[in-house]
Amino acid sequence: MRSLSDAIEQHAREYPKMRPADAVKLIYQNEFGGEHMITNEDATLEYLKKEMAPIAPDSRPPFTPIGNHRSRLELASQTAAALGPELINRMFVFSSNRGGTMESFEEKLERLRDSVDEGIFSFTPADYDSFLEKYRASGCPALHHSETYREAYLPSYRVVDSGFARIAELMVKISALLSRGVPVVVAIDGSAASGKTNASRLLAGVFGASVIHADDFFLPFDMRSKERLSEPGGNFHRERFAAEVIPNLRMGLEFTYNAFNCSTGELSPVTVSPRRLTVVEGAYCLHPALGKYADLTVFSPISPDKQELRILRRDGKEMFDKFDRIWIPMEKKYNKAFGIADSCDMVLPG
Repeated sequence: MRSLSDAIEQHAREYPKMRPADAVKLIYQNEFGGEHMITNEDATLEYLKKEMAPIAPDSRPPFTPIGNHRSRLELASQTAAALGPELINRMFVFSSNRGGTMESFEEKLERLRDSVDEGIFSFTPADYDSFLEKYRASGCPALHHSETYREAYLPSYRVVDSGFARIAELMVKISALLSRGVPVVVAIDGSAASGKTNASRLLAGVFGASVIHADDFFLPFDMRSKERLSEPGGNFHRERFAAEVIPNLRMGLEFTYNAFNCSTGELSPVTVSPRRLTVVEGAYCLHPALGKYADLTVFSPISPDKQELRILRRDGKEMFDKFDRIWIPMEKKYNKAFGIADSCDMVLPG
């Protein structure tokens, strides 16, 4: 819940003319996103185009976090202008697929009440209670900003997954490549727990991309000799990736590769559909032995502290110890030996 507290405090500080409706709208968007606006994707795009047409981009920060892995993308930002309405609309629609619950919403309204009691807003607890009583009686619908807020701040934004903040520049580059009208391949290498898989998930959601995971190509048990594992990137089955994936990436046909299961040692078929964009993600996917098979190469970094926290949250202490002892040193050795980050077309924010 801490991210929500941060968002409440930030908005109270940056938008001192907020009224109860604006504060409750913040909570609503934190829980439900912008899903109430989407009845027809084409209609939301046309509305967005009209909204953006008169806007002159300025230097404001493009993304304002509102908690719960959501952010407001400011339409007057330079980033929004670079993305354009088509990409923003896809981001918005994709982000709205994750719903919320009224139970959680009510809990967050109580948390907001605590912040009101702390006196961080210009309105009083009595103002908030009066508004909330009427709001609940009306069925807790989606809200508009107050007239005071609109006049003071001219809000114009879309609520999107916060992960898009990290890959906005990458999306602009991909869009430019796709404009050529031929299939595009993007490869995202990088450190463990740095967000490679999440980036590929978001790209798939916006561009309809196929995603291939380098984790499917861990080295099989019978190849894990001391000599092989001593090689930089030696625990990646690059030979099988080169044989089963690379020749098929630009054929425009469905193909199948075999995914290695680290628990059982078995291979199982994975079918890849032909799409305008294919994203290959995972450590070692830019091993130099594979050649230059991608149109755009990307490195995903992470700080050691953040990496440790994410792995602990995701996998627990026992698995982190294994990462720390075995896999992270192997990734560092590979990255250093081949200068992966320096050789990439772009490096994502850490």
